[in-house]
Amino acid sequence: MATHYHQISSISRAAGANAVDRAAYRHATKMERETGEPTKDYGGKADELKHSQIMLPADAPTWAVQAYGEAAFQAALKEILAEAAEGRIVIGTNQTDGLREAAGAGGTAVAGAGLLPMDVAERMAWARLSQRLWNDIERVETEQNRKPNHARLAREITIALPKALSREAQIDLLRGYIREAYTSRGTVVDWVLHDKGDGNPHAHLMLPTRFLDVDAWGGKDRRLYEAKAVTEVRRIWERHANMILEREGLRDRVDMRSLADRGVQLGSESYSARIAENAEMAGGIATSKIAADAVRKGNQAYLRENPEHILTVLQSRLASFTAAEIQNALADRLDLTPEKLPDEKAARDAAAAELRELAAKVTASAQMIPMAAKTADGAQLYITRARAEQGARLAADSARLVASRMAPELVASGDAFETGSGAILVDIGPVVAAREEEERAAAERARREREPAPAPVRGGRPQISIDAVREALRARADELFRDAFGPPVRPGAAEWRAKANEGIAMQMRGERRGLWRDHTAGIGGDPFDLAARILCGLDSAKNDFPRVLREAAGWAGIAPGYVPDPERVAALRKERERAAAAEDAQVAVQRATLVREFAARAVPAAGTPAAIYLAGRGFRDMPAEGLAYLPPVQDVANAHPDIPIVRPHSAALVVWATDAEGRIQGGQRILIDTDGTPVDASNRKPNFANVKGFPGRYPARDAELAKGPLVVAEGPESALAAWEATGLETWTVFGVGGFATAPLPEGRSIILAPDRDAPESTAGRAFRLAVAQLLERGHDLRIATAPEPAGSKQDLNDTLMRAGLGEVKAAIDGARPVHAWLPAGLNAGQREAAEAMLGPDRLTLVKGHAGTGKTHTLRAVASAWQARGVEVLAGAPSGKATQELARIEGASAATLSAWESRWERGEVPKGPFVFLMDEAGMVGVEQWARVQSRVLAMGGKLVGIGDPEQLRPVGDLPGWASAAFAAHDIPVVDQVLRQADEADRAAVTALARGRDGIRAGLDHFLASGAVRLEPDVLADPVAALADSYWDGPEESRIALAYSNHDVDLLNAAIRNVAVSRGIVNDAAAVEVTIARERRWRSAGGGAHVRREEAKIRLGPGDRVLLTRPAPEIGLPRSGFGTVTEVADGRVTVQVDGRQEPVTIDPAGWPHLDHGFAATIHKAQGMTADAVSVLPHARMDGNATYVALSRHRDRVTVFGRKGHLETAEQLHRMGVRVAAPPAPKTGKGR
Repeated sequence: MATHYHQISSISRAAGANAVDRAAYRHATKMERETGEPTKDYGGKADELKHSQIMLPADAPTWAVQAYGEAAFQAALKEILAEAAEGRIVIGTNQTDGLREAAGAGGTAVAGAGLLPMDVAERMAWARLSQRLWNDIERVETEQNRKPNHARLAREITIALPKALSREAQIDLLRGYIREAYTSRGTVVDWVLHDKGDGNPHAHLMLPTRFLDVDAWGGKDRRLYEAKAVTEVRRIWERHANMILEREGLRDRVDMRSLADRGVQLGSESYSARIAENAEMAGGIATSKIAADAVRKGNQAYLRENPEHILTVLQSRLASFTAAEIQNALADRLDLTPEKLPDEKAARDAAAAELRELAAKVTASAQMIPMAAKTADGAQLYITRARAEQGARLAADSARLVASRMAPELVASGDAFETGSGAILVDIGPVVAAREEEERAAAERARREREPAPAPVRGGRPQISIDAVREALRARADELFRDAFGPPVRPGAAEWRAKANEGIAMQMRGERRGLWRDHTAGIGGDPFDLAARILCGLDSAKNDFPRVLREAAGWAGIAPGYVPDPERVAALRKERERAAAAEDAQVAVQRATLVREFAARAVPAAGTPAAIYLAGRGFRDMPAEGLAYLPPVQDVANAHPDIPIVRPHSAALVVWATDAEGRIQGGQRILIDTDGTPVDASNRKPNFANVKGFPGRYPARDAELAKGPLVVAEGPESALAAWEATGLETWTVFGVGGFATAPLPEGRSIILAPDRDAPESTAGRAFRLAVAQLLERGHDLRIATAPEPAGSKQDLNDTLMRAGLGEVKAAIDGARPVHAWLPAGLNAGQREAAEAMLGPDRLTLVKGHAGTGKTHTLRAVASAWQARGVEVLAGAPSGKATQELARIEGASAATLSAWESRWERGEVPKGPFVFLMDEAGMVGVEQWARVQSRVLAMGGKLVGIGDPEQLRPVGDLPGWASAAFAAHDIPVVDQVLRQADEADRAAVTALARGRDGIRAGLDHFLASGAVRLEPDVLADPVAALADSYWDGPEESRIALAYSNHDVDLLNAAIRNVAVSRGIVNDAAAVEVTIARERRWRSAGGGAHVRREEAKIRLGPGDRVLLTRPAPEIGLPRSGFGTVTEVADGRVTVQVDGRQEPVTIDPAGWPHLDHGFAATIHKAQGMTADAVSVLPHARMDGNATYVALSRHRDRVTVFGRKGHLETAEQLHRMGVRVAAPPAPKTGKGR
């Protein structure tokens, strides 16, 4: 467990303390009191001081900012640098610290530029401000306190810092904690970080006891002394520390509860070794050490009596552990480690036997639960029952989240066209699904014509029967229908109707599936009759049933040895197409005849009964084109009895349907009497000839209006009303079915004006489908709704008659824009996942395999939520994954830890929101529970997207497993898109599905040559990889390795090749010092970090990896980039995914490294054209899957002696269960 020391005390004059003296000690310097007296010189502690800073409230008054804030700090820093450059002693602050450190041990300060390192100068500047701050406090207490000799000057807080954290992470932790606990509440904090390298880094915080008033220090801040405030700030520290530990990938945790509250029945064995040592050296008695020894003996006695209690101790610092960690923890607590035992063999053997006996009792405890996972070294992992119950609680919380729902208006997949305001969102999913189904069916037909169908067998003998063939035909009724009649109008309907002839219908559900009827021709039958027409060219199966049965059985795949005859099938299709073409030609002749006869008899509408009719409908104007009066056409009907004409004895207002060149193709007759009154008939507006795809066109009133939008109305009279009210170019499509087939111009704004049909009526559904089809084609649409009652079937002409042209114009002007609810580019799996993410459940999980376009889907989902006014927040456990999320337009993206920090500071969403948690498979139970509870409390929806088969959480149980118990059906996005090669996509899909698919996927990569096991490669895989790394035309490439050590080897080798080939300009490179961190875990479970400096060369062409984030300029951790320029010791980097380059000074920000290679863990979420992999014996199935699924064009695995030498070793690597790494055993363990 990380150290959890958090001590609060007072600095009081009653105890003889002086605030300036205390500040001088903390800042390791000598300060001057306002009285002129100097403090003691604490410069000898300068090597302990690692960071210092004064933090003010965000709303601090101007006087305080000018005295102690950033501007004052910069002014002090400028003075110090100037004084140091001139060789002057810096009086009053840090003179011993700064000059001694600058000159070196035992040296003398010498004037000159560069004398003072910047970090030393900054600490001196803060010390100067600290001196000012605490002199001001001393003066205020003297002047304002009624008892100045007893004044409390400050609260001091001493905090032990997690030693496993890097220095930068420790500073981040302190800043976040101070901001939330103190400065957000109006308190000034003067703080320093000390570390003398003894494994005890710690911070000192000094807080004035007074408020900041408008123009000076105010009254006492009593809140600092309240017991509940002390408890609260300790809890805040615990939360911030654990978030940073989790962000850094460490299993350690801080727990501010007492041992008893944690269930640990052991006393505290801690004491100050320094104080005890000083007491003993002075000849005194180290009472604290003696007391701690006594407690330790008591603890040992308790553990020997209750050895299973070690599980409670381990659980407080590790999520999971091995039997070795249990034994090591017992040995450490009981002083049974080798270095603490006597040298006698008997004593050592006895200790070993005792340790084995105690460990056996622990492993037999009911509180110890084995996990399915093992470490990479094969050691069994365990959790405590309490930890398992934590996962169960997360599952229960998830169930509550699932049970609640978002507001219906936020999650509807498609808006009503009839009501509301603002944009209309339309679901184009059915259109996309229909298109994909047609494409699938066409591919299946082509496959069936090429390949012989396998025959099922029973008892070793092929089986065929009439019932079996009939059932097989019914199962493939959809294919029969398409082969015979073409695509259906609505693929999801219970009854299919052919698009080419809606008189043809087939039942698709229940016992009647496969029964069909051609109502136009008056024929029908069962699936055998369709098979007869399609396969044998017969009108009915009874004409030659044995032949039909044989052919149908072969087509359905249940005839032994059947091989389709492509030529015969093609010939039959051509015959059907020829017959259909002949029928179409005959219809075309009839249509042309009708158009010719009608056009010969029609006259302009003006001054005719047609004009009287239009006046009666409220029209005062009419277009010069598109309308005519047609007298009765009984003579035409008599001359052409084979052409059906509705009510030929009636006159009509004719609206011509024309093509783009103005040629008449058909139209609509609005039947009237010769006096202009409408005819009372059930079908008084019959269409004639061809109107499908040929609208009635009313040209714009003038050239300027012709530049405006195109209005497309359902009926001719509605179109005329729109034309008269606006003067815009207006079309009529002669019925709701015409919207989908109208030849709308591309790139022009379109206003659709449908009739007021009921939304769920046949016409209402047809219009919604037409809108979806037009959106899917990319048209810019708006919808103008007539202000008439829904379901009345009225239109804009009725509005004209009721309210006049102004109301019609207002309806057109108020047309609402239409957008696709989801874009057309999503495949079926992506669309299913998107619909789930946009659903009402407040917890949704989506499993997405590597390379399936999860980010593309998230963009679509984010856009849909934003269109509904819902804020989109996005987070991920790693910086690299967050970098991908940041590319989602309109979404706010940050790491999960950063989001938690923001929420703790009160930065919460103000309205409805959805939180997209990417790479959710990498999120542990603890963090998942925290994020989920906050989302629930803030009223949002949580969407977890990830692949639990990829890399799992470091040091914790996966939260996905617990949340998945409560989530509804989890959609899977499994159509791999990342890989360009179809076989690679299939192999990655097989790996993602696991189990038997793993071997098949790996076999593909072995057979394709992607795994190189040649002797020369095995002998030196690093050289082989580096030599081939730059081969090929790919634009992006990366090498992946399991360990940091291997990454360092690859970076060096690849860069050498890059320099030799002129890819990296080493002549222009500079040598820079960078900061590297290496983490490991001891056998007892403790985390350790080794910080080291390294020198690397950076020149134009170098790839770099950012090892820490720089949020102030938007740089994520684990971001990659390319060096474009080197000048004055600074490097300019074009960071991947950013438009503008950034300039980095490695002297001040050393957190970068070569980025030709990276660990597999950092590659999660990454895509590159070419990927090279250096395997390691400890790689597990998850790491193997990630490594083999990052590429677009090619992946190459380089065999390695002792790690991967054979195909069987790769198979074992691919199925090894993922787990946290086994701890390295420290000395003496």
